[in-house]
Amino acid sequence: MAAILESIVRLISGSNKGQRRIWIEGIALLTGGAVHGRQYTKEVTADAIILSVTSGKGRHRIAGDSARPILDLSGKWVTKFMGSASHFEATITPGNITIRRS
Repeated sequence: MAAILESIVRLISGSNKGQRRIWIEGIALLTGGAVHGRQYTKEVTADAIILSVTSGKGRHRIAGDSARPILDLSGKWVTKFMGSASHFEATITPGNITIRRS
């Protein structure tokens, strides 16, 4: 059985329909155990978006497929969170994804 590691990625925030977007996919999510279909809950603070990946009690779900999971966050709340920052950093560990402006 392979050990699940921490994954840290720094990416550019894109846009979708005039709103900011945070998009993370593939190996970064798989490394932290955030697989396709896994549910998560979301908490937004002044400094971070904290996603708690659960086994069935979240309001949101990891999209994509088993080979390429996708986390797609967008909307007014992401635009407000990102402010003028162009990049974000995501720390992905088993059970949690923490996103900060960078």
